[in-house]
Amino acid sequence: MLIMTIRRKISTLFETKICDNDNCGSPLFISNGFYTCFQCGLTSKEPVTRSSMPFREGLTQNLGNQNEIQNSEKFKRLAKIQNWNSNDKNSLNIVKKYISIILGQMDIINKNLEKDILKKYIELKAKAPNGVCDLNLIPGLISIFCKIYGIIIDEEKLRDIVGMSKEKYIKKKNTMLVGKLSNFLSEYKEYKIKNQKGYVFQILINFIHLYFQNDGDAREMFLKTSTKILNLLWGDMRKINNENNKAGIVACITLFYLQYKFQSQFNNLSKSQLCKLLNAKDSTISGQIERWVKRHTGEDIVLVRDKNKVVRLISQKMAQLWKNPIMTNKHKSKSSVKIRLTL
Repeated sequence: MLIMTIRRKISTLFETKICDNDNCGSPLFISNGFYTCFQCGLTSKEPVTRSSMPFREGLTQNLGNQNEIQNSEKFKRLAKIQNWNSNDKNSLNIVKKYISIILGQMDIINKNLEKDILKKYIELKAKAPNGVCDLNLIPGLISIFCKIYGIIIDEEKLRDIVGMSKEKYIKKKNTMLVGKLSNFLSEYKEYKIKNQKGYVFQILINFIHLYFQNDGDAREMFLKTSTKILNLLWGDMRKINNENNKAGIVACITLFYLQYKFQSQFNNLSKSQLCKLLNAKDSTISGQIERWVKRHTGEDIVLVRDKNKVVRLISQKMAQLWKNPIMTNKHKSKSSVKIRLTL
């Protein structure tokens, strides 16, 4: 697994043993002759062998006495990691290298991004209640700051790299977004107000250029139409947190609209295929579109059989947009910023 590669690299770089627990991977310190994880508390079954220590009668291994172990340089270094101090260079280097290795596995090279993630982790570690902040927050921080930087990432790949289950990843991430640590992430709140729409637009652009790379006309039509629909639907999607699902809603309605207008040119692309390409949840997209139609028409629909009603509603909305042009800058609010498309 890739997580084992990360552990081995950290272990080699810092001459430090790493916890074998798949959900941990933190540095170990020596306690009573055994390696113990400072984060999850896992203790190794085999005693530590220290050939450099003098032999002591009554011991089966060359461990030295307890004072000798605790006075060793390696023990002191690992004890410092256990008792976190934001000014401790060894602790910072462990975390910094962990961040760097994960980003490297994701082919993301951005030193400023690395610095900001490390800086935020140090801040959370200093301000958070005991036990809330640990290394398992780092994958979530990477996801959050990549969005702030406008870097599109595959969160499933991120979870695989660190060996973290989807449930645990979401739980740790939500601790920062809506839980105990949310007050310390002003950067994300600013991103949601100013930059989230641009991030969703970038997800759409990436998909469009990848899927329609050999059909310039279809690419241009899908891009122009999805841009209009994103602007129209943005206010209705404000309560949806997942950017890929927002992109999926826009892309699916765009697909239905273009299939209605240019049937043969877009019929080879299905809704389920589109959701898979966008890493969006198919059932969530269907439910959100059905609720959107009901909110604006009062009519209950089943998306599988009522695509024409979705097309009719979005056509009416786009017609209204042309009759009532985009509001002037004088009356614009922060949340009404329009994505403008330049081809």
